[in-house]
Amino acid sequence: MRPELLSVRAVNQYRRRDMLAYLGLRYYLENNAAKRDVWAENVSTYLVDTRSTPIYFNSYHFKEISEQGAVIHRDIYIPGPNEILAEAYLLNECSLHKSFRSLSCVYSYHFSDAKSKDGVFSSYFPKYISRHQSIADVCKNMEEGIVRYTDIRKYYPSISKEAAQTAWRRACDSSEISTKARELGERLLEDYTSVSELHGKSLSVLTGPMFSHLIANLVLFEVDKLMQEKTQGRYWRYVDDIVLVGNQSQVIENHSLLKLILGDAGLSLHEEGKDFVVDSKSWLDGINDFNDSEGGLWMNLISNIKRFLLLNPEM
Repeated sequence: MRPELLSVRAVNQYRRRDMLAYLGLRYYLENNAAKRDVWAENVSTYLVDTRSTPIYFNSYHFKEISEQGAVIHRDIYIPGPNEILAEAYLLNECSLHKSFRSLSCVYSYHFSDAKSKDGVFSSYFPKYISRHQSIADVCKNMEEGIVRYTDIRKYYPSISKEAAQTAWRRACDSSEISTKARELGERLLEDYTSVSELHGKSLSVLTGPMFSHLIANLVLFEVDKLMQEKTQGRYWRYVDDIVLVGNQSQVIENHSLLKLILGDAGLSLHEEGKDFVVDSKSWLDGINDFNDSEGGLWMNLISNIKRFLLLNPEM
């Protein structure tokens, strides 16, 4: 039996992210019945709603090396196949309603087109390139403009349970999403908190599940809306990376506003390292960074290194 839309999307989404989730899902889908959309919509959602204990695999992804030489990892929580399929159903339902979609100034985690099988979310790189081009288009028309690149500190771990629930419920209230989908979202948020507490963390949004990315975008919806209006379209966000463009006084004023409204949401910006300023002419020096062959060669190199390390972990 040929797999249907939701199972193919789930497989294609997670194979780009985590090998273990991908392999677990492929094994699960050896059951032909699980390949049908009705399984994801009814069986998987029921099994998630009625489970007594949520289970996630806590894996560690390399983040950086500290100044002292210690290797720092990011905790990634991988859901099991049942939840991955239920999540695919839930996100597909959300994609049908405007209140769950991000504004044009946001370039990360946009829903796939209705019939696309590439994944739950559209591929990240075309959006990343279009953000780069959009910033460049504004810089071209500025004589003495500056570009400020900043970053939200520990974004997902800093989202409170209340902020996540409020954002989810606000989007649900503004749509006609089904009660079933709404309650599934509530259940996932509760499970995220339970798993976080079990691991001695203070997270409300786990890094790993695809539903977390939607919640993170919903939490910042009002921030994005206000900043887009205030900057007259000179605000760009990609997950937790934010770019502001304008003359020096405009950027200083808009950066202060951003800090203020993020602070009201319990979030903060990095003050150094990931926060820097360049003039618009310097930004334009890299306008063609994604138009040469080196980008493809770089991605192939990284992919091959990952494959090598899977086969040779001692290296």
